[in-house]
Amino acid sequence: EAWRRGDQGLARQRYWAAGLERPLRAKTWVGLLATVAPFWMINAIAKLIVPESHWLRADSAKHPELASGVDRRGSSTKKIGRPLDLNRDPNTDKPTVSAIIPVKNGERTIGRAINSALAQTFAAGIEVIVIDNGSTDSTPDILGSYGGGIIVVHEVKPGAPAARNAGIAIARGKYLAFLDADDEWLPEKLAKVIPLLENDSAYVLAYHDAIEVNNQGTIIKNSYYPLGHKSAPTLRNLLAISWPGLPILPSNVVMRRDVANRIGGFNEKVKGMEDAAMWIFAREQGPFSFLPEALTRREWEPTQYREELYISASEALSGVLRPRFGRRAAAAALIPTLNWAGTMAMLRGDRSLARKRYLASLRIRPTRLKTWIRVFGTLLPADFLARGERLRYQRLYGESDRTIDAALAARSSSK
Repeated sequence: EAWRRGDQGLARQRYWAAGLERPLRAKTWVGLLATVAPFWMINAIAKLIVPESHWLRADSAKHPELASGVDRRGSSTKKIGRPLDLNRDPNTDKPTVSAIIPVKNGERTIGRAINSALAQTFAAGIEVIVIDNGSTDSTPDILGSYGGGIIVVHEVKPGAPAARNAGIAIARGKYLAFLDADDEWLPEKLAKVIPLLENDSAYVLAYHDAIEVNNQGTIIKNSYYPLGHKSAPTLRNLLAISWPGLPILPSNVVMRRDVANRIGGFNEKVKGMEDAAMWIFAREQGPFSFLPEALTRREWEPTQYREELYISASEALSGVLRPRFGRRAAAAALIPTLNWAGTMAMLRGDRSLARKRYLASLRIRPTRLKTWIRVFGTLLPADFLARGERLRYQRLYGESDRTIDAALAARSSSK
């Protein structure tokens, strides 16, 4: 797709990366060789052997107004309530920021998320792109009620990575701002974050802190980071087991669109941890800027389903990182998730599952003392462990932190 847009350098970079992943695939090396031939020549030959519809999809990535049919990822795209003007110059009236919101069956929260994006005090222009990932509830009707105020993409490939990539494919903004369908931005979010990128071209990504709430809107934590934490990560930090500045939540991130395109978007093989992979590869491109201020309300509650999802996703992430960064980085992608999921299981009173997860962590790094302590902790009463974890979290995040109370409440509701 980059080659068809005439970006030979980016095309060559992507073919080379693909060739390193699968060196025996001849088609990839043919593509690489094609990038050094005159573009007009290869263009003419390719149009004789490639279906016209495929070229239309490629053109729609360069000219978003052509994307009313199917984009290059197979997504049905339309701008609700606003007819497409094929004579409009796509290079005029571009927004500064493209807000990308994936949703599936989000009737309870999607309106809140969209409204928070539309209510931004940022004055330089924002387009809101909502990717409906196969909703069967009233989500499509809610999206339709916004008329021409938002762009809607109907993505047929399942999962948040594919949905976000579909949004990136048609985004026109200089910057991409991600927002989950059950989160919401505070009104001044973009007005405070965009200047960090505008004032220093070296930064490839900027992010901030968040408030966590449960499904009833009760505040669980006022910060995701330890008291006094103010630093953005190095690449080594992102690949470490216990750096305190994680996680970097998608709803907190604004990044340059050209950086996302160079990376190739979100890795669709790492569903559930695609954001972690994206930030690691973005950090290879340049430094991040961190604003230690909570500008997002994130809705989240612990469930066993999420624990299993994150473990599976961490295993996939470990597999992606190992060829590129080595065994230590691959281990660091999985160990914290297993230990966290083990603690959540223990708080629910499921000692057997907790022990299983801790032992899985030890098989990866047998010499990690903290994990052995957690294994022995499964022999202690769950309430005793809960008191210890509560004190630990409050020492790190402040006395108002209710993370452990939320986990215990989830245990009570599941009984």
